[in-house]
Amino acid sequence: MSESNSELHQAKDVEFYAASVAAWFSTRLEYDKSIFALSAGGIGVLVTLLTTKGAGSRFALVLYGLSLGSLLIALVALLIIFRQNGKHILGILQGNTELASKLLSRLDLVVLVSFAAGAIFSATLGIVTAYGTYRDKEKVNRPGFSGGSNS
Repeated sequence: MSESNSELHQAKDVEFYAASVAAWFSTRLEYDKSIFALSAGGIGVLVTLLTTKGAGSRFALVLYGLSLGSLLIALVALLIIFRQNGKHILGILQGNTELASKLLSRLDLVVLVSFAAGAIFSATLGIVTAYGTYRDKEKVNRPGFSGGSNS
């Protein structure tokens, strides 16, 4: 009876480990897919805004470039991660994970930093754009403003 109970306990441990690994992979993949979707969407929004509204200043143009560049770096790093994940899993099965794990860790850091930078630059761009719009409206609403040129 004791041996049967031990086998049952060992089987539960194996199942728990398998479920934990599957949950970790699933969570990690969802995280990567979410960052991928947000980065791609952010690039789409920024390109649309840049082509329809334009940049109101050189500073805004620089922010567009920094935002787009940062989000693009995150996208490219994620594409490499997606490709490397398969190699990493194969390495785990073969018992050799060190190189793939180091590369994936570095790429994870690149994704985190570049996505955060893209989000910060985009938020800053939003603030700069909103301030420019507010400033332009204030000029129009000032008493004595003629709205024409000084010819």
